[in-house]
Amino acid sequence: MSDNTFEAHSHIRLALVTPVYRDWDSFSCLTCELDTIFEKLTVECDLFAIDDGSGQTLQAVKEVAPSLHYLRRVEVIELYTNVGHQRAIATGLVEVFGRHTYDAVVVMDADGEDLPEYLPELLSNFTVAEPFVVVARRSQRSEGQAFKIYYWSYRLLFRVLVGYKIDFGNFCIIPEKYLGSLIYNANLWNHLASTLIGSRIPLKSVDVPRGMRYTGTSSMNVESLIMHGLSAISVHTDRVFVRGLITLILLAVVVIAAIIFVAWIRLATDLAIPGWATTTVGVLAIILFQLLMLVSGAVFGTLRTRSTRATVPALDAPYYIKERKVLFPL
Repeated sequence: MSDNTFEAHSHIRLALVTPVYRDWDSFSCLTCELDTIFEKLTVECDLFAIDDGSGQTLQAVKEVAPSLHYLRRVEVIELYTNVGHQRAIATGLVEVFGRHTYDAVVVMDADGEDLPEYLPELLSNFTVAEPFVVVARRSQRSEGQAFKIYYWSYRLLFRVLVGYKIDFGNFCIIPEKYLGSLIYNANLWNHLASTLIGSRIPLKSVDVPRGMRYTGTSSMNVESLIMHGLSAISVHTDRVFVRGLITLILLAVVVIAAIIFVAWIRLATDLAIPGWATTTVGVLAIILFQLLMLVSGAVFGTLRTRSTRATVPALDAPYYIKERKVLFPL
């Protein structure tokens, strides 16, 4: 193992951010697993649970806290209201950046679907000399067949509209070097993985299977998956706009060429049936008009969004924080 690898440095300070919404039993299981894992790692880790407006007791976590030994700190950042999974993560990253005490941040889900036992493998791919954001690429999923079909459709749509491949989720390691640029990126408020792709930060992928939940059932359904996919695509609105604009212009050129061809048949040949050319040109003209309206609407809509103030996590996320609770050490 290279001297530049994560495990080779005994004074690495690591923050681990995980969003939690009414699933404190799973978070307790995750906390115990992480404590066992960090027994074998020569790093210091503080665990931050972003309470996404749960409004529930933390009794299950408090019962686990006395048995912890290797996590340096467990802290709950309570939000005033539910802001959603991705925005809770963004708020956690802003909170960690404001501490100015960490060399890297791990982001993972608290329900067990991001397998903690693969964290050492991700850490071993993190280098201090040439830092990459190390992401967990989903090599195997644990959901049902219907969900897999929907997820595959989302990835295909993302590839078609945006032009990039997205094959990883929230489970990643972000070096402190890139944390500042991420939290000042307005797109982080919508989707972490998509923002990483669009930011051109160097990424390194590690194949990690999807785990099973510790307790309960997943809150991700078709509707939430669609919203999640739209949030990912919205990060690349400019690219989607340009690709769509080019497509509309090409279609308009094809329609104009078709109108010219119909006119040529009508005026230069005897092939046209009486009334056919007029009807065809009329239909094509309507299609052309609709395409021009779509192009105009897309252009003015995009220009309008550029004049509005975007939500910047570094500036706006702290307003959502209600309270900070240290659970460990007691």
